[in-house]
Amino acid sequence: MKAKKITVACLAAGLTLVGTAGLIAYAAGNPYESYKSAVVNTIGEDNLTAHAAVQMKQNGKVIASGNAVYEKSAGVQYSSVVADVAGQSMIQEEYSDGNVKIKSDGSKYTEKNRKEKHDESEATYDPFLTIEKVDADEDGIFDYAYISNCEAAAKSVVIPSEVDGIPVTEIGFGAFMDTNLASITISGNIKTIGAIAFSFCSNLTIVTIDENVTKIETGAFSDCNSLHNVTIKNPECEISDDPDVFTYGCIISGYDNSTAQAYAQKYGYAFESLGEAPEVIKGDANGDEEVDVRDAAFIARKLAERKVNEIPDSADFNEDGKINVRDAAAIARYMANKFTS
Repeated sequence: MKAKKITVACLAAGLTLVGTAGLIAYAAGNPYESYKSAVVNTIGEDNLTAHAAVQMKQNGKVIASGNAVYEKSAGVQYSSVVADVAGQSMIQEEYSDGNVKIKSDGSKYTEKNRKEKHDESEATYDPFLTIEKVDADEDGIFDYAYISNCEAAAKSVVIPSEVDGIPVTEIGFGAFMDTNLASITISGNIKTIGAIAFSFCSNLTIVTIDENVTKIETGAFSDCNSLHNVTIKNPECEISDDPDVFTYGCIISGYDNSTAQAYAQKYGYAFESLGEAPEVIKGDANGDEEVDVRDAAFIARKLAERKVNEIPDSADFNEDGKINVRDAAAIARYMANKFTS
């Protein structure tokens, strides 16, 4: 859920509405900042139920639509947004009781205001960012963190690899939407760039997406009118099959025969080659371009530290699509056989 977007807002008759998922519909003559304060006052009531039709428009064309529900009673809140974004269904649902938030996938997190979270964090991260920690398996230990919001005034930010030892692996739905960012490098432990994560960033000109990113969702960089170049360093990055993942007219840079090149060719974007992709050595977990017992030890250590997101895909030695102790064991067996043969 985005902190900077109002959960649900009922505007004057005939005007469009706002939902937590970051879907914004622009209403002529009614600027966002003007009605935001009125909405905050409205949802301050202890008992409230609101149902809304949600739309996002660009140049008069509806590019996203759906329905939003917000209910509040005695401190317990429920909110949901079900929408169609560029032909793909998006669902966000959350229940909260006091300070504990429960997402639709069952994971829980505790939300504090941005300043408190930043002050309490052992790791220093950009004060413009709101980062949420997630206990996916409900064992009392946070498994990963994601960026849920960035303040609109931010012109540049540094995306942290981790917060309090917890890997930051996702940029959430609409997290940087409509901010003043001019350029950004997405690196560290980020694996997923969520839907419409950077859409409507009118000052954004250059984007570099590091090799650790494995998925870019629909509309991630749509409607960024100044966007000139997007460089995608993972030759196998999964890019949503949608013509509006990026802003048409920008140049997509990537390796030869990569998914970036395939995407650019399919949807008519200019493509700039980075040459042949670097060779990936299967089993080289620690990145020293060799496969030996140090790689098995690296995998075991990261698993013990619950930092699986710091292990590269090349560590999947047995090629089962997962990275776990079986890969460390397979590398150890491989080395043992190598020295005895």
